[in-house]
Amino acid sequence: FQRRQIMNARTAGGLPLAGYIYMTLAALGFSFKSIWIKMAYRYGVEPITLLLMRMQLSAGFFVLALLWLRQREKRQIRLTPGAHGSSGAHSVNAGTLAVELVEPFSFFEKKVWLRPELRAVTIRRAITLVLMGVLGIGGATYFSLESIHRLEASLATLIVFIYPAITVGILAISQRRIDMGQLLALGIAFTGLILILRVDRLDVFTGVINPVGVMFGLASATCFAMYNVIGERVLRTLHPIRTAGYTVLSFTILISLVFGFREYPEQTEVWLLALALASISGFFPFILFMYGIRRIGAGPGTIINMSGPAFNSVWAYLLLQETRDWVQLTGIVLILFGIMSLKLKLPQLALRMYGWRHAFFGGLRRWSEPEVGMSRPYSGMFRSLSSGARVKHRL
Repeated sequence: FQRRQIMNARTAGGLPLAGYIYMTLAALGFSFKSIWIKMAYRYGVEPITLLLMRMQLSAGFFVLALLWLRQREKRQIRLTPGAHGSSGAHSVNAGTLAVELVEPFSFFEKKVWLRPELRAVTIRRAITLVLMGVLGIGGATYFSLESIHRLEASLATLIVFIYPAITVGILAISQRRIDMGQLLALGIAFTGLILILRVDRLDVFTGVINPVGVMFGLASATCFAMYNVIGERVLRTLHPIRTAGYTVLSFTILISLVFGFREYPEQTEVWLLALALASISGFFPFILFMYGIRRIGAGPGTIINMSGPAFNSVWAYLLLQETRDWVQLTGIVLILFGIMSLKLKLPQLALRMYGWRHAFFGGLRRWSEPEVGMSRPYSGMFRSLSSGARVKHRL
């Protein structure tokens, strides 16, 4: 019974559409990251200094969010009967107090999160969150920077964005089930990513590719994929804000200890850009990303997150006056179509259409048979349609 309550915490009142919207908004926020970084580099800021500024400013947002969450839980525990676990079934089945789309930043929360087993951060959970922050976020960030340093930026980005495929593969192995809809969406979106980055312009066949840079890119993709897979399991028993807060704080403490507090720039413009990196492209999209994984899972979530390069290409064209050709525009359309196919479930839709087409033409064939009487064609068509309906029901 307790395990069923914990599983309900992941999906209680949760509409899948809300998860898709969360992930799309998260990708939209993350897509501004390179824009802010390029603007900050114009003031002569070092990459490590800008990374420290971003993480330390975002840590302040996460600390405030954790304090706010703790105070809200205390307030709702005082106001909610049975929130201490005496009437757990009533707490789990209580109606939601917030609209789905404003849940991450609402002052109201589903009462299921008030249960002690979903609020407590045990030693085991704390170790898991620290490892997620240090090895997941930290490893992915460090290996990505090393890969970009050794390879062309577009090739390094392409290698790093293999992480959705790694995520889907790990989930398929662990669950012993392959989702054809996710594979189709992943293939379409990855093809669009290749077109956006114009990989055809790279010197791939001249032997100048640094294999160490490729290994760093694959390591970054693997770290982030493992972070998403483990995060999906952690989010079944822990609040998304608490999960995101502890992982980001762990990574912030790590890089602060490794690189120290450097001499920060004095320009106000740089601090405003760092604040945008920490909030618009840091705190808010990361919270939405955690809520999205809780709603729809790590596999679909990471595929939707591939829309980030498409959004980034649009912002670079509008804000930085970078040129875009028809090949890159085709890539943007393919990425968006891949994400739409994930929601529309095209393989299942095709099988359903096949079932109804078989039913319709089967009825027409029975109608054209010369030996069939006037009363049988309708019955034959209805029998065929019922078989098509059974095919649809099985799907």
